[in-house]
Amino acid sequence: MTLAGCAQKEIEESKAIMPEETEYVLPAAASERTITIYADGSWVADVTEDWLSIDPTSGEGTVPVVLSAEANTPDTAREAKIIIRDPATLSEVEVTVRQKIERIRDIDTVTMTQD
Repeated sequence: MTLAGCAQKEIEESKAIMPEETEYVLPAAASERTITIYADGSWVADVTEDWLSIDPTSGEGTVPVVLSAEANTPDTAREAKIIIRDPATLSEVEVTVRQKIERIRDIDTVTMTQD
């Protein structure tokens, strides 16, 4: 039995999804970094922490994406994961993003003189 007027968009399965790198280190200051996601089909991406975002969050094929990190003001480095999935098979790849701390933020200015 065929139903007229019903159309279903087929999701193209990715056989390979690969980020440019599997680990990135960002400075403590608010920053952006463009990376590339390589795929031979569709993909979607999520981040595990609120201080990091990715744009776009989905694509098809090889796509440059922008990572945006808020400033890291606590006294500890932090880490987030970007999870890139194939929407058809739900296979996934993880990318680790670490953000440094600002080590000289609370240091007083010192003037040195030579005798």
